[in-house]
Amino acid sequence: MVAELDLNQEPQELPVTRSMLKTLLGEIVEKITEAGQKQMDALREDLAEIKRDVNIIVERVDTNERAIQEMTDDARKVDVLLETLATATHNLELRAEDLENRSRRSNVRVKSLPEAVHD
Repeated sequence: MVAELDLNQEPQELPVTRSMLKTLLGEIVEKITEAGQKQMDALREDLAEIKRDVNIIVERVDTNERAIQEMTDDARKVDVLLETLATATHNLELRAEDLENRSRRSNVRVKSLPEAVHD
């Protein structure tokens, strides 16, 4: 049983007993505990939501890392293919030049003969 106190009274006029103080202190502790529990519940919910968000982000990062790795592997393959094609192109250019030079060897050169005959 809690006695009603008029807090507007001057402190020396308040009739306070030990049991009243115990009761009031118990009520204060209970209210603080309830408020703390509500805040802890809210924090737990927020933490659970943050964990869900982090898990989603981790999954996205993993997916992106795998995609980047695949692209890196593909880029390496393209580099190797490009180098192979560059070497093949260079070899073909050398071969074409060699064939041109060989075909000129069969040509006969005539000097001191006019190219055009005028009638």
